[in-house]
Amino acid sequence: MEKTKKLQDNKYIIWKKEGELLSALLDRLREEQGIDDEIPLTYAGRLDPLACGKVLILAGEKCKEKNKYLKLDKKYFFCFALGFKTDTGDLLGIPKSCDKFDFGKLNSLKNISKKIKGSWSMQYPIFSSKPVVSRKTGEKKPLFYFANTGRVSEVDIPSKTVYIYKLNLKHTDTLSGKEFSNLVRESLQKLNLKSENDFRLAEIKKAWSKLFESLQDNANIPIVCGETLSSSGLYVRALVERVAKELGGCAVATLIKREEVGRVYKLGPFVFFKKID
Repeated sequence: MEKTKKLQDNKYIIWKKEGELLSALLDRLREEQGIDDEIPLTYAGRLDPLACGKVLILAGEKCKEKNKYLKLDKKYFFCFALGFKTDTGDLLGIPKSCDKFDFGKLNSLKNISKKIKGSWSMQYPIFSSKPVVSRKTGEKKPLFYFANTGRVSEVDIPSKTVYIYKLNLKHTDTLSGKEFSNLVRESLQKLNLKSENDFRLAEIKKAWSKLFESLQDNANIPIVCGETLSSSGLYVRALVERVAKELGGCAVATLIKREEVGRVYKLGPFVFFKKID
């Protein structure tokens, strides 16, 4: 885990731990850097509860420029397991198993990487903070509110144009049923919540446990990992689902790590990434 880095003009880059909520991250920054409670803080770009990586924090007057910093490009490392899916796209969701995966399709990962690069109209995950309006009641709430209350049919799920500058995918491992079960349990144990009712954690743990009962220890579960450079607004969970669709199956993100925040520059066929400073 990297140390917190103070940048110029009341900006900080802090490493969010797996399972750490963004509210707790802000509290930790205040304590580490001795920032007074009266000084406002905000994060320029969210990370999911189970995701880890670099988060840009703005302090004081810099908070007024948040919209500018939300447009920064990102670099991610991520992994996903094939043959499973959840309603969130990551391990913090209600799981389902899919049809047995054809390992032969992993030979197409290089071609899929090339196909996905470029402009993409990405549909927001239903468990996301994107504000939407109910056609039935006129309520304006985050998408996850309607997902949690079983009312997704009341809203139009919006899309956002994102740009994938670079994508590399590789089959890195194959897990047994027992190894995959342990991976899921260990990930969920990292969540630092006040109650297991938060984020439906108790319900999610129960659903995974039920799935594990039918999962054979000698099952072969392929794990694919990848790196991507993208414009702002990318949900890696959505990218994982798109890759899985190209492979003719389903997948669940097991690791999402934001490695850098900055700007992408293109010079002919070459892509350069400059970290924020």
